[in-house]
Amino acid sequence: MLFLPSQNIEFAIMKNKLVYLIGIIAAAGLSRLLPHPWNFSPLVGITLMGGALISNRKLSFLLPLAIWLFTDLLVNAFIYAKPLTDLSYFITSDALGVYLSMLMIWGIGLLMSKRLRFSTILAGTIASSLLFYIVTNTAVFLGSPYYEPSLAGWLQCMYMGIPFYQSPYGTLFGSFFFNGIMGDLFYSGMLFGSWYYINRRAFVPAIA
Repeated sequence: MLFLPSQNIEFAIMKNKLVYLIGIIAAAGLSRLLPHPWNFSPLVGITLMGGALISNRKLSFLLPLAIWLFTDLLVNAFIYAKPLTDLSYFITSDALGVYLSMLMIWGIGLLMSKRLRFSTILAGTIASSLLFYIVTNTAVFLGSPYYEPSLAGWLQCMYMGIPFYQSPYGTLFGSFFFNGIMGDLFYSGMLFGSWYYINRRAFVPAIA
């Protein structure tokens, strides 16, 4: 295809924006290796950003998925001192819940792309936080012998996940559950905010 000068400029801008998206998503994902509160994670933010702002659907899914997989391996190796070749985590019910929730969160990102503004980003982030919590705790419930296989057992598992890894101050605000929501809001705000800034007050998807 022959590009006119104006088309060349537009194509170069969109290409640069895509490179920026890939770079910031990768950098946010690697921040998992930095010291952080339990469950204060970039994973929801990068998945929403991929689904909402990368117009190539295959890339918008595979990029966050690759970051999830790669950083899970690095976390296992450098934080939990497991060999890089130890893939046992990926065949557990916990991992199934995590990656199933990733697929659903990506779908929320796709929905956000149709009407991308502050309200939809906020609603999509909170919905993703709750979805991740419910799906991953359900996976724990299904794979755990400690809960009665009933609605009451499932509800108990949901409840037990709220104060899990509670802060030393003993407050619900510092819990595993609320750390997750705060992390999702922080990273979504940072990622989408930076994109909003470089696009000069407009959320414009990048073409791949």
